[in-house]
Amino acid sequence: MLLFIVLAAIVVLLLLITVVKLNPFVALIITATGAGLAAGMPILARRTSRES
Repeated sequence: MLLFIVLAAIVVLLLLITVVKLNPFVALIITATGAGLAAGMPILARRTSRES
């Protein structure tokens, strides 16, 4: 399933850059965020502090 998400992200990235004429950096940020969410990454990560 992860391989399908990566392949779909590459296709979406290329479409955003070539068809939509979006800035490549912005297209990469959008695609990476979408791929991460599709792969199951949490939106907000909990930070745990380790104080000595």
